[in-house]
Amino acid sequence: MSSINNHFSNTEGYNRWSSIYDQYPNLTVAIDELTFPKLWEHLHNKHILEIGCGTGRHTQKLVAARNHVTGIDISNGMLSVAQMKLTGMPVTLIEADFMTYDLLKSNTFDAIISSLVVEHVKNLEHFYHRVANVLKVDGEVFISEIHPSRALNGSLAHFNDPESNECVYLDSTAHSQNRMEEAANHASLKLIQKIDVLKNDDLIALDPKWSKYKDRPIIQIWYFKK
Repeated sequence: MSSINNHFSNTEGYNRWSSIYDQYPNLTVAIDELTFPKLWEHLHNKHILEIGCGTGRHTQKLVAARNHVTGIDISNGMLSVAQMKLTGMPVTLIEADFMTYDLLKSNTFDAIISSLVVEHVKNLEHFYHRVANVLKVDGEVFISEIHPSRALNGSLAHFNDPESNECVYLDSTAHSQNRMEEAANHASLKLIQKIDVLKNDDLIALDPKWSKYKDRPIIQIWYFKK
């Protein structure tokens, strides 16, 4: 059990998390892995931007479907893990903050995917306008995030560092469902589908202790179109 609670910038926090991230028992990541890819499994031979690609867990799936992927992430540690997985694959990895990185061309991408990143965005309007700018007309946007009901109750990104015995909290902001949708709408992104993802049998099979989340939404998934 961690004895120290500390808050870190997302760059430092994810750098520290990167070496154990793929093995770390994380309810939110686990159910995202089980459900989110189903929403964009139709994407083939597309140019895709993955915002917050992390260790490349979704990037690998996108490349396997013959997409060319540009992944952007603030963490060198996470990208180093991704690079090892993606060597020789048609992927461009960029170490930068999507909110300030201005070298992506407008109207470039057929689809944008972002998993468990929006909680780290304070200005949703700015985020969605940047998304819309680099997306082609009729392009698709897929976002997975901690369910607002959990986030607003304080369940945001953190992990226990086994080396330092610290509970590391990352810089996160809880966004309501209405704020998420209003900000996207202001950027001319039309909501096509929204899914509340609850605990399921596949999740419990990974870790029986997660059965306590019965009938409680864990993540929410959004599908928008420009």
